[in-house]
Amino acid sequence: LMGYVVEIRVKGTAKKDEGWKRCNVAAQLVVCHFTVSSLEKKLEYEFRVSAQNQVGMSLPCNLEGAVMPREILESPDIDLDANLKQGLTVRAGCPIRLCATIRGRPPPTVTWRRMGIDNVVRKGHVDIIDTMTFLVIPDSTRDDSGKYCLTLQNAAGEKAVFVNVKVLDTPGPVVNIEATDIRQTSANLSWSPPEVDGGSEVTHYIIEKRAIDRKTWAVVKGEVEIDKIPFKVGGLTTGTDYYFRVTAVNQYGPGVPKVSSTSYLASDPTSKPDPCEKIEVLEITKNSATVGWV
Repeated sequence: LMGYVVEIRVKGTAKKDEGWKRCNVAAQLVVCHFTVSSLEKKLEYEFRVSAQNQVGMSLPCNLEGAVMPREILESPDIDLDANLKQGLTVRAGCPIRLCATIRGRPPPTVTWRRMGIDNVVRKGHVDIIDTMTFLVIPDSTRDDSGKYCLTLQNAAGEKAVFVNVKVLDTPGPVVNIEATDIRQTSANLSWSPPEVDGGSEVTHYIIEKRAIDRKTWAVVKGEVEIDKIPFKVGGLTTGTDYYFRVTAVNQYGPGVPKVSSTSYLASDPTSKPDPCEKIEVLEITKNSATVGWV
């Protein structure tokens, strides 16, 4: 057996044994399959295959029924790596690698997103190789922690999977620093925990102060427990403006320091006096008036 010959014709355009065109014109087929391309939509095609050896061609074997080209739709599907289904945890500075096997006809559109304010992956790069898709963030930080979504979409439907990523790092900055009950030598300092804890609970805080005319920070206390908020800052100099700085600490070390948005003057509270309770005319003449009040 030398090979096979595949022939094609448009249905209804010729008599029984006429109008056939050879598909594999370059060489004999030695395998039992062949893809015919450049077919027109809305036309029906008939196929037949003949075997050939040194003696000649066999009688053709005709395909039962005609074929109309059409796209076979297959809903998107995702096979996520088993380890990723439980989430991914990495140390800061290490790469984040998310991958999945994807299927669908026609080939689906692939979208990686980080769920959040704008649902956009702003770091790393996305690759699609054959039936695999990858999201790689080479140098991870605490800000890369979160829920990531892989979405496939084609004409047959849509499929999405989620992966929780935790980056172990130092904490992010605290929020809402505010000084209240300000006195000549002290103030109560309060703040809220960082929005990103670095994948580890905050263990304590570092409190610092800086006079407005100084460049260096002075440590007020290096280990403020999380249940000691608000914290009373002492040792202030009367009449001096101060900035305050708070740093959250977890098992991986001190995080991003946060400075108060405004300075605070160390002084006792002052306010305008209360209004007088009563005012009346005590004496009046043709060119003067004397008033009194309490």
